[in-house]
Amino acid sequence: MSRIQIIDEKKYPMNMSADDGLAYHRWEHRATLSRGFKRYIVFVDNGIQAMGMQIVAPKAYIEELGPGGLKTIDDDSLFEVLHNFAEQKGFLEAQLPIKKQ
Repeated sequence: MSRIQIIDEKKYPMNMSADDGLAYHRWEHRATLSRGFKRYIVFVDNGIQAMGMQIVAPKAYIEELGPGGLKTIDDDSLFEVLHNFAEQKGFLEAQLPIKKQ
């Protein structure tokens, strides 16, 4: 089984919904990983907070980067290996969202 390599571990905003009216970036890149010839992205949805209430809860994702975009990982054992690696490296830790400029 091939080992997991870290391609990019910078935290930066993913401009999926720049005009969402939030003071922070909702979607953030946490890491890009590779295993064999495939690449995977670890990213978070910081959710939506308004008037001190959590409207949409934060959630972390790990998906395959393919030629057509992001693809859900169907292999549960592969997902578990990637999830454990991302968790061990701290990519899934709760952090304050990046504020918009």
